[in-house]
Amino acid sequence: MRSLAVDRLRGLIIALMALDHASAMLINRPRIGEFWGAAFPTYESALPFVIRALTHVCAPGFFLLMGVSMALSAAADARRGGGDGSELRRRLIQRGLLLVAVQHFIVNPGWLVGDIPASPVPGDGGDFFLYFGVLYGLGAAMVVVAPLLRASTALLLVLAAAAIASSSLMVPEATRGGESFSALLHLLWVPGQSGPMMVRYPLFPWVGVTLLGVILGRALSRDPTATRRLAAPLGAAAIVAFLGLRAADLGDAHRWAHGGWIDFFNLTKYPPSPDFLLWNLGLDLLLLALLARVPGERGPLVTFGQAALFFYVVHLYLYGLMGRAFDALLPGAGHGEMLAGWLVGLALMLPLCAAYGRFKRGRPPTSLWRFF
Repeated sequence: MRSLAVDRLRGLIIALMALDHASAMLINRPRIGEFWGAAFPTYESALPFVIRALTHVCAPGFFLLMGVSMALSAAADARRGGGDGSELRRRLIQRGLLLVAVQHFIVNPGWLVGDIPASPVPGDGGDFFLYFGVLYGLGAAMVVVAPLLRASTALLLVLAAAAIASSSLMVPEATRGGESFSALLHLLWVPGQSGPMMVRYPLFPWVGVTLLGVILGRALSRDPTATRRLAAPLGAAAIVAFLGLRAADLGDAHRWAHGGWIDFFNLTKYPPSPDFLLWNLGLDLLLLALLARVPGERGPLVTFGQAALFFYVVHLYLYGLMGRAFDALLPGAGHGEMLAGWLVGLALMLPLCAAYGRFKRGRPPTSLWRFF
């Protein structure tokens, strides 16, 4: 069971994600990290901040929509008479493990193509070769959430709140940003580097977002029209809650302190603070409600959204190679050239994703290619 609104939103956020990566790879901007315990990014003008802030909807959106898709798959499996759901759980756990493998063996080498300057990260510094990025977070969250697909909605809501709250409780004070922590603490709660390992997307906060997606997906499977009507008020409520907390300087360790609008929206992403999640999930829900009203069954966003993992893998190598060309042909390029390069990259990705989508739809349901 697919939802075109979900596919469109996934396609939009993956295109925005490519904008962030194009900014890093085409004009050699360091990969900015809004980390809990490292130097926080500052901006001399509004445009670089707006580009970065627009892309913050991506990570929460990916995890939310993954939960939605898992719930839709569970509903379709139940309608087909899938028994106790064990076969679906097995496939989801397999896919989650595949995502972790793709992170380490395909995606991590792709980051090296772009030759991106380093940015401040909590931890002991130095070189690392074990990088746990967004695909690790997605895959690990899928493995953990798959056995919970038949749990009650009330239990899922409690677990989601506990997982997100645990992140705020487990993350140390920012003054400890130069310390090393155990590998387990990094993988579960605390982004940063210790020795050869660097983690950006620890498990627990993102499991919480995935569980919220499962709850949303259940509502979508029961009554798509009602859920789309609810997405806008839920999104607006989340944004109002964010505005209230941020104005009171609550919900994010990076204080606003009345420093201006950029400081107000410059939020901790690693791990995601309550303010970060309220603001960006609110925007994601508003976008979902808006995209549900778009007519038609195709379009670039649907094409991207139905081949999201393929897009993610290929675009790293594409923009990385484009960055090498920028270095040689357009030294000193600015944001105007970067935006043009981003659009060129999207134009190149569109037929590739369309071709892969056709290929994938021709594979049997059990094919590993379906996972991409």
